[in-house]
Amino acid sequence: MSDKISNRGAPVDANGPGKKGFDWRMLAGIVGDGLLGAVGRDPIYGPNMWKLRQQQAEHQNRMAQQAQEWQYRNNQPDYATVGNRRFSYNPATGEAQTLYVAPSEAEDYATALGAQPGTEEWNTYVQDYNLKYSGPTATDLNMQEEDNKQAGRVALEGVRQNNRVGLESVRQGNRMSLRRSPTYRDTHPRPSTARSGGSGGGKGGIREGQTATNPQTGAKVVYRGGKWVPAR
Repeated sequence: MSDKISNRGAPVDANGPGKKGFDWRMLAGIVGDGLLGAVGRDPIYGPNMWKLRQQQAEHQNRMAQQAQEWQYRNNQPDYATVGNRRFSYNPATGEAQTLYVAPSEAEDYATALGAQPGTEEWNTYVQDYNLKYSGPTATDLNMQEEDNKQAGRVALEGVRQNNRVGLESVRQGNRMSLRRSPTYRDTHPRPSTARSGGSGGGKGGIREGQTATNPQTGAKVVYRGGKWVPAR
């Protein structure tokens, strides 16, 4: 009977894991299985112990497989994308490696315009894309536009200055003409209160028949009847 039981596998410690001493539970189980066998019945303790042992072995196998899978996964490289770069990280060695560097949007923009990478034109386009309105091309255009505006302002100021000079010349000419023109008093002198002898005497010291020239028009006038009239 003991040989049959031993062939079913070594039973686990019935006293519990970690406990020392004689296993009375196992002995009782063996004796019980022997009594059941003596009366023609199937044993109970031995098959249960064997089933428990199998479950423990399967559990240990599963734990070992999970540990291997966990170790395998942790040893696999980890991949990440940062910006336009693709990296791989090896957790076993702690090293990172750059796998691929994609062109940036600015570089794609420069290439789309037909510039060759590394040339001055290509670098200018890249800066234009990154700096937008502060890029080299935008700055040059702004400076050119400001130069055109400044040239326009200078030309307009020159026109205004010429207009001012011309207007002042006209005013000065008018003032000079006005100064040379005879006044109303020149053409209409006040009568003199002094009496002069003779019928030929005029008023204010002006003699009858005296002539004069208009400085503005150049026309000649003559003094007749106490006033200036055009000479005939």
